Amino acid sequence: MLMAKAYAKINLVLEVLGEYGQGYHQISAINQTIDLYDVIRIKVGERINSTSNIPELLSPGNSMLKAREALERKLGKALEPVSVRLQKNIPLSSGLGGGSSDVAALLHLLNEGFHLGLSLSDLAGVASTVSSDAPFFIYGGLARVEGRGEKVIPLPKAQSLWTVIFLPPKMAEEGKTQRAYAALKDSDFTGGNIVQREVAKIFRGQDVTPYNVFHHLLPTLYPGIEEYVGKLGDLGFPPVYPCGSGPALFAIFRDERAANLAFRKAQDMGLKAYLASAL
Repeated sequence: MLMAKAYAKINLVLEVLGEYGQGYHQISAINQTIDLYDVIRIKVGERINSTSNIPELLSPGNSMLKAREALERKLGKALEPVSVRLQKNIPLSSGLGGGSSDVAALLHLLNEGFHLGLSLSDLAGVASTVSSDAPFFIYGGLARVEGRGEKVIPLPKAQSLWTVIFLPPKMAEEGKTQRAYAALKDSDFTGGNIVQREVAKIFRGQDVTPYNVFHHLLPTLYPGIEEYVGKLGDLGFPPVYPCGSGPALFAIFRDERAANLAFRKAQDMGLKAYLASAL
């Protein structure tokens, strides 16, 4: 049985440049994988029912099934049966990219399990037909992401970075990404200058200043989140930023001890939180 970890991500920077049409938008972003992850295991050649701790994630039409079908289209042939076991740890519909990361991890496993010899570029091309976020997860690490998400440019490994992820209660929901992008106005579109500036800082060894186009829309998208963010500030936590289009929020720490103290404080306050470092 083969195993892979499907890592979550945070958007250190997320700009939207404009609309492509048909619900797609042109983005410019700096993404970073973190060591919060799902675990995927596959076994080739056995007709065993796929399983998950959240069974509906492996129902007909799910993204992982679509990933396999997309790979078969790329190859022009059907693959042998494969059993899949998914241990879901990344919170659902949170903005952390868990579903897209699962797609990328499964493609890596299928490539290995069937000895296909596909390159990262090949796998990213397949992933892009399933999810706009999935190509980034084929590469992982720190990367600049452009277009609909299909253009991934790896960046030098960042300085040490720890993050505490906060998940506001009862705000995650299916379809929230489409709703978030639909809420954008022309005045929210930028020209990619923020990403360019922050990429230049990365190459100089400087810290990135987070930016997310959806930050100011959070109160509209998630009623009640403004009070939650205010509570975090009152409790002494550093500024928080949306993961993707939310509702999960992240705070950045350059010191592991400070991150651990903040995480323990969040736990003591009964907040749902995750501690993770950059990969």
